[in-house]
Amino acid sequence: MKKGEIFIYSLFAIGILLKLFKLPMHTVFLLVTLLSLIIYYAFSVVRKNKDRYSIIAGLVTVLWLFCLLAILKHFSFQEITFVIAVLLSIALALYLYKTKKLISGNSVFCAVIVVVTVFIKLLPAHQTYYVTNIKFNYEIENDYSSWDRYSWFLYAAGNKEDALLANTSARQALENGLSNSMHSHGNEREYMTILQEHRSAIEQGNWKKNH
Repeated sequence: MKKGEIFIYSLFAIGILLKLFKLPMHTVFLLVTLLSLIIYYAFSVVRKNKDRYSIIAGLVTVLWLFCLLAILKHFSFQEITFVIAVLLSIALALYLYKTKKLISGNSVFCAVIVVVTVFIKLLPAHQTYYVTNIKFNYEIENDYSSWDRYSWFLYAAGNKEDALLANTSARQALENGLSNSMHSHGNEREYMTILQEHRSAIEQGNWKKNH
């Protein structure tokens, strides 16, 4: 792998750390790094400074990193992205095996990203959400929307009691926002009604989806 590649992949890793702490603009930062990788590989094709096998493996790696981002952000299209990534990876493996280029820096790195992404994909959604949105969130004491969504994932997983506790935390965070103008977004009072509706839905077992 070239130094330029390693540098951009390192930026993506930094972006994941920004995501864990839920710092502003982390999604944009991650998307820009992925776009930078695509541009890098496009220039590599033009300049012919990398073999085509490594470039293809690199582009598939970018797809898997986008899939990882979709999983961590709980995007609605993550399933489609995952299926496409799996199919292209199978095609890539067959191609590299046929051309006897199966082992290279890019292909090995791609395999590592595949393993990491699949592992995270297999984790329960509420566990992933807790790590990426609650545990390291520097504003969690005031982030009522994250607590609310966490309660949804817990409810969807069948953890009713934990969902109620998360709803309570959401209400507390909302009250913190109401009492602190620095963390107020202007819609706290309206959201309090939504949290009450969600709590009722959890207790009655008829919460259809998170709003």
